[in-house]
Amino acid sequence: MDTATAISPTIIYHAIVCSADGMDNHDGDLFSLRVDAGCSLEIFAEFTHSDGNLDMVLYTRSSNFLGEGGKSDTDNEIITYTTTESDEYFISIIPYLTMGNQYALQVYLACP
Repeated sequence: MDTATAISPTIIYHAIVCSADGMDNHDGDLFSLRVDAGCSLEIFAEFTHSDGNLDMVLYTRSSNFLGEGGKSDTDNEIITYTTTESDEYFISIIPYLTMGNQYALQVYLACP
């Protein structure tokens, strides 16, 4: 997780994620965000599915799985989550059965 790119809410990050073989040998993108307890996260990965399917996963530094952005056959992935503790949260973008795709990642954060 030391290779995660630190991101800030509301900024749009444009990237391309790739796979070496279109299967399990992929170079997923990893992002990190420090969030206080009780905050609501909305994470959007926008992409064109017909150009390559992407999946998105949210988890903590201790690798606790918190949610995924729907394993669908449509454009875009969305995760919504309310944090239960102040921590560094990680977002992984992974190509699924594709050589890769370009995407735009944006995080919205609302804290009490």
